[in-house]
Amino acid sequence: MFAKTEKTENSNLMFKDSFYARLFAILLVDFLSEVKAFKGPVPLGLKPVPSGVRPTDRTMLFHLRGVAASPNLGRDATRLVAATEAFGDWLEAEFTAEVNFSDISAVTDVRISRIQYLKLCGDIAKHNLARLSTNVGHLRKLLEISGHPVTQQDAYLAINNFRERFLDDILIYHSSQIGEFLNNIRWAIYEYLQPDSAGRFIGRQYLGTTWLTLIACPARSPNR
Repeated sequence: MFAKTEKTENSNLMFKDSFYARLFAILLVDFLSEVKAFKGPVPLGLKPVPSGVRPTDRTMLFHLRGVAASPNLGRDATRLVAATEAFGDWLEAEFTAEVNFSDISAVTDVRISRIQYLKLCGDIAKHNLARLSTNVGHLRKLLEISGHPVTQQDAYLAINNFRERFLDDILIYHSSQIGEFLNNIRWAIYEYLQPDSAGRFIGRQYLGTTWLTLIACPARSPNR
């Protein structure tokens, strides 16, 4: 997905091409979407998201926060809390970008939260126009707030200009920072699980017809 570099110091992530940039946007919007079933309970035994929560609680971050609040597999979730909240705070912050909506003859400053623009980008990369009615409504509202009210038809026409500015430009700029946030969460999960997962594998013993894998579970304190 990302171009390889031989640099050993910090450097920016660069997508191999526009296809991988769009794939990244699609995968990211899945991570930033609420886990719920079309019918029935939430899959995988996960807790449902209550109403009236912050925007990033309607993402996978909600379940990471749940792990940090009530750790079971690991003992210390401090770094997981820090990595999760750092990404959540960044996502919920707003910024302003000047956008040339040339297809509807409008140039305006669009103020939008990072999580909203990333979800719009992911949906635009994933779906055709027939599946973007909800997102068109969001874009229409953003244009109205910026002082450029448009019809629904013009909002559909503006989707391509939104994609050019946010998906093909701003997301590329933000990709290194997003990658760092996700990598920090990945390492935090690893370190959270490490105390209980380390040393579990003892070895394998051949029993004549099959191999027996020996695993030892670490001792837990009486209150766990």
